[in-house]
Amino acid sequence: MEWLEGDIARRNEERKKEKEETAAKIKEVLNRKPLYKVKEEQMKEIEITELEKKKEQLKRLRSLSKPIDLSELEQHKQRYLELKSQKDRELTDRREKVLLEIEDKNKMDQ
Repeated sequence: MEWLEGDIARRNEERKKEKEETAAKIKEVLNRKPLYKVKEEQMKEIEITELEKKKEQLKRLRSLSKPIDLSELEQHKQRYLELKSQKDRELTDRREKVLLEIEDKNKMDQ
């Protein structure tokens, strides 16, 4: 008889444990967000990122179609002319240096 009472007590403990686990799982499922809400939030995030990308693209297109700023063009022209004159000076300096080296070499050969 003792083994029967022990077996019954063990089964009661198992049932109680299963009941608690089942209650916990049910509570978890009931507290979880519905799947449609989760999907809706994901779609909103995707839409927001796509909208931001479109805004950036439109901003770039608008900046391309705006009229040219003449002062900016003039500044660019000045920078270009300064760089060009600097490069020209460097080129003439190198040429003169090479010519001097050639003349010195010719003097040494004579």
